Amino acid sequence: MPIAIANDDLEFDIVFGDEIVREMKLNESFTLKEANSITVALDNLGVTTQAVIYFDEKFTQNIVTGKNVTLKVWINVSYEYFSPKISNFVSQSVSNVIERYFGKSGISFDFNVTIQQTTSIPPWISETIINVTVVNNDKGYNISIGDKIVDKLLHDDNVSVSLVQSRSESRESVEKEESIIGIWIPHNFTKNIFLRNESKIEVFINGVERDELAVALQAIINAIADSLSEITNKTTYSMEKEYIYGSEESAMIDFIGPSVMGFISMFFALIISGIFFLRERHFGTIERVLSTMTRPSEIIMGYLIAFIIVAVIQSSLVVLTMLFFSTNILKNLILIYIMVLLLAMGSVSIGIFISSYMRTELQVIQMIPIYIIPQLFLSGMIFPLRLLPEIFVPIAYVLPLTYYVSAVKKLVFMSATFLDIQLEFTILTAYFMLGLLLSIGKFRKTVE
Repeated sequence: MPIAIANDDLEFDIVFGDEIVREMKLNESFTLKEANSITVALDNLGVTTQAVIYFDEKFTQNIVTGKNVTLKVWINVSYEYFSPKISNFVSQSVSNVIERYFGKSGISFDFNVTIQQTTSIPPWISETIINVTVVNNDKGYNISIGDKIVDKLLHDDNVSVSLVQSRSESRESVEKEESIIGIWIPHNFTKNIFLRNESKIEVFINGVERDELAVALQAIINAIADSLSEITNKTTYSMEKEYIYGSEESAMIDFIGPSVMGFISMFFALIISGIFFLRERHFGTIERVLSTMTRPSEIIMGYLIAFIIVAVIQSSLVVLTMLFFSTNILKNLILIYIMVLLLAMGSVSIGIFISSYMRTELQVIQMIPIYIIPQLFLSGMIFPLRLLPEIFVPIAYVLPLTYYVSAVKKLVFMSATFLDIQLEFTILTAYFMLGLLLSIGKFRKTVE
């Protein structure tokens, strides 16, 4: 199923180790030193520095993916007075940063405290500036969930992915029927997922082909779920659906009803004209008419007009009956009715031509599985053309019902005008003319 993706999602660019260090530097009671090695920092602990804070390589990754995070802190002070002061400084700085992004802090601390003396602190050193060494190996978490979603869909055999540059292009691909679904992943999707904010993906939908839509939509949902589960255990997101054509509330009769109208009209027009013209031959009516000055083409036209009148009546009844079940066809009722009549008139002319080769009414009935039933399954009325095996696609585009189904879907669900269905109108007109010419030609040959 064709889908178009506009992936504007950016990588998560927050390094919490850096953010916490910046927060700590705001406190003038502490002097921060940065070291690259935890071993060197611990060697100087209690000598030139009173505390060591260690941010490991996956500090940010573990926070955003919802894993348990423990920050290791070593404290070595001369007096017990400084220990709670340092631990409060560290925990407060970390909490300020984490709560700024998440609303609450989920980090635990592992304080390894060494106190050299337990005597009370001399009053003249109570305001001493404390040295703290930070070993910040945090590498952040440079990943884009949007990229992972796209990659999942590119490897899904059920969908065909085209990458577009913007939200508007994704939407237009659905409007132009190039895609069954258009997707827009906003630039802050990954960031909002990791920060537990509202995360939204916009989906533009062609809801006319429900079977195609179900396949494509399920592939997208699976890709998002798999991508999120591989990265984080926080999988909350929202999908905002915009139906370009059709709607989620439409009943099945709204989708299949307009196509069924044409099928029923075609079915009865073909069978009635075929059987009645065969009876006229058997009863000798045609031979008696030929004994007059009437030409073969006039005979065919006479029968054709009579059968078309019957087709008009039955088509009108079919359309009125469909209005009882679904009012969607009211949007373009006149054009839809014209397309129904064209299909019925073409079927009448083809029915007359086919009956010229038949000897019994049973043989006319046997044309149902040969001519009518294939159109039921190959026209796109039940199964979308994209779901057909490739070998059947050329056959589908030879059948008149295919063009009728295409036209009424445009008229009912896509607010099409006559200009939008010119191809279908021309082909159905050609279908009628072809049947007419074949009927006259065959009748003349039979008479001769």
